[in-house]
Amino acid sequence: MKIIFYLLFLNSLISISQTTYLEKSNEYFESAELKHDSKDYSGAIEDYTKAILLNPNDAQHYNFRGISKHELQDYKGAIEDYTKAIEINPNYDYAYYNCGYAKSELKNHIGAIKDYTKAIEIDSSYISAYLDRGFSKDELNDHQGAILDFTKIIEFDSTNIEAYFSRGISKTKIKDYRGAMKDYTMVININPDYEDAHYNRAFNRGMLEDYKGAVEDYTKAIELDSNDGIAYFNRAASKYISGDLDGACKDARKSQGLGIDSSELIKLTCNN
Repeated sequence: MKIIFYLLFLNSLISISQTTYLEKSNEYFESAELKHDSKDYSGAIEDYTKAILLNPNDAQHYNFRGISKHELQDYKGAIEDYTKAIEINPNYDYAYYNCGYAKSELKNHIGAIKDYTKAIEIDSSYISAYLDRGFSKDELNDHQGAILDFTKIIEFDSTNIEAYFSRGISKTKIKDYRGAMKDYTMVININPDYEDAHYNRAFNRGMLEDYKGAVEDYTKAIELDSNDGIAYFNRAASKYISGDLDGACKDARKSQGLGIDSSELIKLTCNN
C-alpha cells in the first residue's frame, strides 16, 4: 500500500507540475502578444521563447514568434518557426500562409505559392492566401494564373477593391486594356477617391488612344494628389497628342517642378 500511495502521490506532483508549466507558458504568451501589439518585437520574441521552453508542443507559440521575427525582417528565422508550427499541426492554415508570405519577402515565389496553395487546400475561402498567391504568380509572369486567383476573391466578395485593382494590373500586363479599365472602374465605383485607380485607368485609356478620357482620369488623380509629378507628366503627354499644346506645356513644367525630368516634353510643347 505504501508503494502504491507513493506512485499516486508522485503522479499527482507531475500532473500539478505540468499544469503549472502550462499556466506559466500561457502567461508568457499573453505578455508576448501585448509586447508585439506595442511594436516591441524583440521583447515579444523573448517571451514567446519562454512560452515555448515551458510548452514546446504548442504550434501557436511558434507561429506568433515567427510573426514577430517577420516584423524585424528576420524572414529566415520566421520561416523556421512557421515550419515548426506546421510540424506540430499539419492543418495550421495560418502558419502555411505566414510561411508563404515570408518566402515571398525573400523572392522565393515558387515556395510561397506552394505554401499559399496548402493554406487554400485547408481553407478554400482563405482570401488573403488567394490574394498573395496571385501576387507571387504575377511576379513569376503567370499573369493568367494571377487573374484566376483575383477573380476567385471577387467571387467570394464582389466589393473587394484590392482584388479588382490587382486584377487590373495583371490584365494590363497581358495588354487586356479594356478588361483592366473595367476593373479600375469597379474600384472607382466602390471608392471614388482611389487615386491609383484613376491613374491606372488613365494609362489604359491612353493605350486605347482615348486621350480625352485619359486626361480626365489624370486630372482626377491630380486632384487627389497635387504632388504626383508623373500624373502631370502623363497628362501633359496626353494633351500633347490631343493637340492641346498650352495645357501640355503647363503640365510639363509642373511635372519638372515636382522632380520629374520633363525637359524633352517641355521642348516639344512650350514656346521658349
